[in-house]
Amino acid sequence: MASTLRTGVVGCGGLGPSEAKISHEMDGIELVGVVDVHMESAQAVADELGVKAFTDHRDLLAEGLDAVLVVTPTSTHRQICVDAAEAGIAVFCEKPMALQLDDCDAMLAAADKAGVPLMLGFVMRYWPIYVEVHKRLQNGDIGDLKLAWSTRLSGRPPFGVGEWRLKRELVGGTWSSSVHELDLLLWMGGPVASVHGNATFGTFDNTDVEDTFITTLNYENGAIGSLHSSQIYPAGASNFGLAGTKGAIHINRHSGPTLVTHDGKREEIETEPSSVGMTNQLAAFYESARTGATPMPDGHDGRRALEVCLATFMSAEQGGDIHLPL
Repeated sequence: MASTLRTGVVGCGGLGPSEAKISHEMDGIELVGVVDVHMESAQAVADELGVKAFTDHRDLLAEGLDAVLVVTPTSTHRQICVDAAEAGIAVFCEKPMALQLDDCDAMLAAADKAGVPLMLGFVMRYWPIYVEVHKRLQNGDIGDLKLAWSTRLSGRPPFGVGEWRLKRELVGGTWSSSVHELDLLLWMGGPVASVHGNATFGTFDNTDVEDTFITTLNYENGAIGSLHSSQIYPAGASNFGLAGTKGAIHINRHSGPTLVTHDGKREEIETEPSSVGMTNQLAAFYESARTGATPMPDGHDGRRALEVCLATFMSAEQGGDIHLPL
């Protein structure tokens, strides 16, 4: 592959413009064009960065790309990613991967058949704070993992163009954002054997997505995990923690991480700011596109996260634990 990668961005709302700009400024990356179904959105980004604007992703893919970033509503991911993979283009897909497991399977099959990388946009794996916590866990600083937990409580997110975020069949509800924290719990804790979920609906009458969900994870290694997510908590709360046989690590949105051992030792851990995470993530993707190496996280990680999300809502509807795989 040429030393300079030709890339493009599909989706110019949300994170699309930022990811286009970061890519445009990277050494060894040529941003060819951007796509949005609304030409004015695509043209605004294209004019700023001096690239081509399109309204159909297939026109961009025909420009001879090496890599593409898919930053569109979740319900559109399957078709765009499959088209890109079938064209031999390395794919970066924003989270969540899809709305159904068969969509994930189609995306994975297309990437495998073409021999191209498929990376998921779980950017928190590239935030230095969580990179350090993962390293401390792997190094045994808190001993054997027994507990992993996270909260992501907030008010309502922007509805998006056409208010697509209000429609469960297009976005998947609050887990479309909290899947970041879920991915962290899976990255730290490993495979999940079963899931128990609860959810509430109906606070807002203009949507059918859930207000709140709580999921409990029973890991294969015997540890337990939990995730609390809500869009009816405008006061805001964001925390993450791990506990093991030697101690615990805690992070909140204002400080951390802090490591405290069971014998009373305490360490305030210094890390780089999280703002470098997106750049680090895209650099890793482009390196995968260049070398063909399996990216981190890959499409299988995206599928695993979706499977736990679906199991959570199955449990909430049916009652009881849902055992994996589905």
